[in-house]
Amino acid sequence: TAEKAVNDRVLGTSELTITDEPLETFEFQELLRNNLQPLHFPIALDGLALVHNIPESDFAGDLRLTPSLIARIFEGLLDVWTVTEILSLNPGLSSNKQISVVVPCVSSTETLLTSTETLLFSQYLASAAAGSWRLGVGRGGIGQTPEFPFLTSSNFICSVGEDDIATEIQRTEGSLGFVRYDTTRKYFFRPVHVQNAYGTWLPISAEAIQAASADLALHGLPDGSSDWAGTNLINRGSRFSWPISSIIYAISFIDLRQNKAAGPIAGFLKFANSETLQTRVDAENFVRLRDDFIIVNEDTFDQIELPANVTSDSYYSVPLPPPFDGASIYGSGSVYPDRLFGTWNYAFESQSFAKVIVDYEQKGSAAGKQEYMDNLSNFYCTEYPLTVAERTSLIIQDRLPMHIPAIMGGVAIGYTLPAGTLSDPLKLTASIAAKIFQGDITRWNDAELVELNPSLVARNVAITVVVRSDASTSTDMFTRYLDEAAGAVWRLGTGRTINWPVNDTIADSENSMSRIIKATDYSIGYVDYRGPRGFDFLTAELQNKAGVFVSITEADIESAADVAFRRGLPSPADSWENIEILDEAGAETWPISFMMYYIVDYNQTHRAEEAAALVGYLRYAMSDAAQSRAILDGYERIPKILAESNEASIDSILLPQDQEPLYYYQPPFPEPYYGIEVRGTTSPTLNDLWNVWSNTFIAQVPDADIRIELEVEPSTLSVESFMQRSVRFAMTEQPLPQNLWDRQKNAGYPVLTLPTGLFAVGIIYNIPELDGDLNVNADILARIQAGSILRWQHELLVDLNPTLATLSETVKLVTYANGVEHNIHSLYIEYLSKASPYFNAALQNPNTPWPANVPQVETADDMATYVANTPYSFGYVDLGTANRFARKFARMINAEGILVEMGKIPVNSAAEQAVADDIIPLGEESWHGLSLVNLKGPNTWPITSFAYTLVYQDLSDIRNGGAVIQALLRFVMNENAQERSIGEGLEPLPKLLTSYNLDTLNLITLAAGADSELYYKVPLEDPVPNGAVWPRAGVTVEASGSSFVKNIMDIWTAGFSSQSPTEVYINYDVIGSGGGVKEYIDDQVQFCISDAPLTTEQRNEVVDKARVPLHIPIVMGAVAISHNIPGYFHELQLTASVLARIFSGVITRWNDPAINSLNPQLASFNKDIVVVRRADASGSTYVLSDYLSQAAPTSQWRLGKGVGGPEHAPEFPLSTIGAYKDQGVADVIKNTPYSIGYLEYGTARLNGLQDALIENQNGEMVALDEASVEDAATEAIHTGLPRSRDNWAAFTLVNRPGELTWPLSTFSYMIFDENLIPHRTAGIATEAFAIYVLTQVAQSKVSSVGYEQLLRDVIAKNAEGISQIRSDRNDPEVSGVEDFLSIEGSVGDTPDTTTAPSVAPTGPATIIEYIQNKQNRGLVAGVVIFMLLFVIVLIVACILCCRIRRITKKFKRTQSPVVVKDDTKQDDSEIELEPSEAAVAVND
Repeated sequence: TAEKAVNDRVLGTSELTITDEPLETFEFQELLRNNLQPLHFPIALDGLALVHNIPESDFAGDLRLTPSLIARIFEGLLDVWTVTEILSLNPGLSSNKQISVVVPCVSSTETLLTSTETLLFSQYLASAAAGSWRLGVGRGGIGQTPEFPFLTSSNFICSVGEDDIATEIQRTEGSLGFVRYDTTRKYFFRPVHVQNAYGTWLPISAEAIQAASADLALHGLPDGSSDWAGTNLINRGSRFSWPISSIIYAISFIDLRQNKAAGPIAGFLKFANSETLQTRVDAENFVRLRDDFIIVNEDTFDQIELPANVTSDSYYSVPLPPPFDGASIYGSGSVYPDRLFGTWNYAFESQSFAKVIVDYEQKGSAAGKQEYMDNLSNFYCTEYPLTVAERTSLIIQDRLPMHIPAIMGGVAIGYTLPAGTLSDPLKLTASIAAKIFQGDITRWNDAELVELNPSLVARNVAITVVVRSDASTSTDMFTRYLDEAAGAVWRLGTGRTINWPVNDTIADSENSMSRIIKATDYSIGYVDYRGPRGFDFLTAELQNKAGVFVSITEADIESAADVAFRRGLPSPADSWENIEILDEAGAETWPISFMMYYIVDYNQTHRAEEAAALVGYLRYAMSDAAQSRAILDGYERIPKILAESNEASIDSILLPQDQEPLYYYQPPFPEPYYGIEVRGTTSPTLNDLWNVWSNTFIAQVPDADIRIELEVEPSTLSVESFMQRSVRFAMTEQPLPQNLWDRQKNAGYPVLTLPTGLFAVGIIYNIPELDGDLNVNADILARIQAGSILRWQHELLVDLNPTLATLSETVKLVTYANGVEHNIHSLYIEYLSKASPYFNAALQNPNTPWPANVPQVETADDMATYVANTPYSFGYVDLGTANRFARKFARMINAEGILVEMGKIPVNSAAEQAVADDIIPLGEESWHGLSLVNLKGPNTWPITSFAYTLVYQDLSDIRNGGAVIQALLRFVMNENAQERSIGEGLEPLPKLLTSYNLDTLNLITLAAGADSELYYKVPLEDPVPNGAVWPRAGVTVEASGSSFVKNIMDIWTAGFSSQSPTEVYINYDVIGSGGGVKEYIDDQVQFCISDAPLTTEQRNEVVDKARVPLHIPIVMGAVAISHNIPGYFHELQLTASVLARIFSGVITRWNDPAINSLNPQLASFNKDIVVVRRADASGSTYVLSDYLSQAAPTSQWRLGKGVGGPEHAPEFPLSTIGAYKDQGVADVIKNTPYSIGYLEYGTARLNGLQDALIENQNGEMVALDEASVEDAATEAIHTGLPRSRDNWAAFTLVNRPGELTWPLSTFSYMIFDENLIPHRTAGIATEAFAIYVLTQVAQSKVSSVGYEQLLRDVIAKNAEGISQIRSDRNDPEVSGVEDFLSIEGSVGDTPDTTTAPSVAPTGPATIIEYIQNKQNRGLVAGVVIFMLLFVIVLIVACILCCRIRRITKKFKRTQSPVVVKDDTKQDDSEIELEPSEAAVAVND
């Protein structure tokens, strides 16, 4: 939190602070005084949005509000939307609702929470509405500005936390509030358009936030080492800037030379400034930095001083891949699951491996149905199944709808009666309820009511009937129930709206209904089940079909669905028109129950990436985590038996060939890669102790591979994680609340409660003059808290501490910020309320002088620090904090009136007293309400509590994980473990309670064969800090690419792994050549396989990243042109011209003259040609388009050359059918008469398809077989293959000359970096795999699945390429490729060193030798050439010397022209030289 960060960074105890506020000037100066120079690194941008929930029916436009109007609304001066000032800006606004203002606060005390959002909002209004805003600037909180007018304005709504605020806005029509930019995106809010300082009206957006930062940069950004206190993005003056923008900072220090974490800190700051992270910032709904911020950060980074030999590059050097684009799915329909779907959608998006967005529009069932019927949505959510007619109309369109029950709901009858009116729950039959709601029974003393409710004190008072005026599911379900169960008694009909009697009280929303019932004595109304739970009013017992009066509970609603399911529900693909669970039979069923459905298409093959995401989403909705969340949000989970049935139906949905739902959702608790992993959650207070316990536990079973993952969360979040069953045990300071305990028990998940340690709170103080201990009682503490004891010399203090009589100093009370350190504060207040009559009287007395401006702290550590540094201060902390800060507790007078000193005996005595008083529940019972505070007993410490562990009784679903949890908790109960708690701030349990806990642990149900005795042996006395040694998990090589080679890659990867001496796994992802190349370029895989070489542009992109790509042809293959022409028994012959026009959509019928001229037998086949092509980027498409680009006339093939798919040429006509992967094309051709398509030859052969003869470059009609492919490769080799490291973009096997060459032949290439050192061990394994696929063992497999072995010259070229690879030979685990290749048993004859082998080398050893031999041959050749050159030079030198001597002699004898014989001429010709020329010749 910001406040905690302030304290830590001022003290210099935080190495790295992430905050949305810069240091204040006083903080900055304080650090400088302490010789700590801080640095500010902006890492992202954010903004605060103003959002509203005015129904579109009331106003469909963009809501506009000026700063002054916003200020007046949040001051409580405007409370309805229809005031003139608002209407003048928003013509057409017709909402008659009040403005419900939602702000951060705690509703139970109606006090504000401190929040940075409040600070930003108040800063904005203070700047933009300076004349109107009177509440000041601040974070809010008790006694701090701004204080919103809760007590004077009824239209303010409290919510704790950002998500709760968003949820409250979402479910409250007419509401207004401020939330973060990412929350706006997450909940799809309608933003308010605000007028900025320039006068522009605009909503919040990433561009507007960046514009604010641009304006700041224009005026100059501070240096990172400067004071940033005055730097902000509030109300900037540029035209398009968002006025409530902010900067998120990382704050550290210049001098990190003494910091052990210096390298990681510097690496993180460097990473934060990278393109990788800034791209991710956008993906997470924050806003990336502008380049000018990045530049300032780079300059700031250069100022950091690191220890010698430490660099940031050790922790950040290689950029991470950008986020996966993912998928987006859209649904619409009922408004009923509003809150839950917001939670589900966000949770699903967060846990997804791939990026995914779920957009659900609450348009109502009718509008959602229309969108689904029009095929505009991926799913439709409704309470009402499709009718037979609607289902039939979809089937006619080849769309089979599936009904998948998602959650359940119920309608309750709520009422409010004054105390003493009715001692038992109100009982109603269907007929009595019908008479009340249609006005036949109008008073509470009606005879029928009194007869059914004998304890009803009959009063002649009118019944206030509350009903809904708006269209609602509640009204429809309630009236349908009355129509069915009350029969002829009910006369008002059914529907989402009803003409109610005129005397009824009208509500226009679910919340309004609940508020009226809660606030109105003698009222009754029907409400969704969430109403009474959220507003805490009573509900009637209703007589069900079995004649039993039942209350509405989760179990009773679930029972209705269970009865229906066991009676027999349709399969999801059948008609559900007449299915409902209203008024079901069964003794425990709630009669007004209903189901919510997802309705989706069974066939999703046309949906591409959306299909897998949708199936993943539906799987998540059926999970325990999602269904448990439904309970928390006031809905009811579907029965387990129905969820299991749904899962089977969801798994049957037809998906595109290469889509995998596991990318988007994996069921919880998957088997770990090795060992046993269990997950729990713990509060921060208990975290250190549990780490000691879990590490020691792991160490005492060294022969078992165990991981214990503990999430550290506040107690409230720990409980939420536990309720969602994302963890199976939780450590908290409070037992499970009764309603949550009941909920889990009723849902079939009973909870065991184990007291695990003893927690104590006491008083710490700082009184320099005090000699001895401070003595206090509850009344003294209460009076200090209430402000009636202000000085240390107060008589009550002096009575217990005579030496304070002369101490006139003020008592400096410090307390906790509201909602923080909840357990310490709540225990302290509980003690005061139980032990001090004064405290209770003060709470009731409005004149109590509660002290103002009391300092507030966030944590117990902060309080201990404050007290240690502040003379005459006074506070309260837990025992562990007091021990860490060496602060002694004051002695306290307990419930027996005895003055006790803090220690093990008093704390234990409180627990022993609870046992003696027989107030300790059984472990399988609820512990809610148990308190150890102020128990009687001579030695009891008055402020004591248990620390608890919550665990599910049934752990059979997590197999051995359940046994580990049971063993761990048994271990925690041993004496050594309990004594260890003393050092971590708890006191050990009395032995009686540890024995009691062991009995409780025996109630746990484990999976068959699971045994906790295997994991709990002899406990160690001292913790082992590092835990167990984990086994090596093997080496994984990531690869992706062509589906063309899938069949052989399946064989090769299995063979490579099985023969490797080192455990290795090639994870080859079949995503098409285009996808594989993209992942290779982005460095997401060690290698890719593509049927097309890298283009020049792609290769340059790799080279620009300082990487050199190698192309290793690994197999020869071909693309077949396959067809399905029923009744045609001849060979189909096609030229490039005809083929181009077929795939371009120009030739559309099989009896086209162009086809008939080649195939006369087709003249009578007057059938449409169904063209099938690859829908994804693929090498097969590249080969076809390459052939047509070369061989067909330009006028007939204009679609270009490329891998195809959504982003690349060729873009085929819409009339063609796209299928994913070659197998998908094969499936369509097999099942589609008169179709034609292209696919890899092996797949065509495996599927028994007929192939066409194709005209090659020589004009020959050629059949596709092994020989024709080999001929194409042989011809290409004769013209020369590029080197592996060269540019292969221009190389192709397509359309090679030759009488028998197949024109659609291709290599498949393994493409990887020449330098594999950055990939460490995976790089060595990649090199080994490249060698393996060239061996005779590997190459001999290819013909069995439709490929051709590589020719000897290709092997030779590959060997040269592989010899250039650089990989990490210093890896401690492996020494080289030999660790991945079995030498013995696969060695063949060593190849001849002078000629290339006629076949591929026979085994891994020989291919290595082959590469070495190639290198050796090169060395020998080099030596021989050098020696020959040396001899030639000597001979030439001798000849020249002889010539020069002869010329010199002649020159000396005469000055006449010199005749020199030209020895290089065979005709003895001579050259005549003038004397001067001869002299030059001599000199030469």
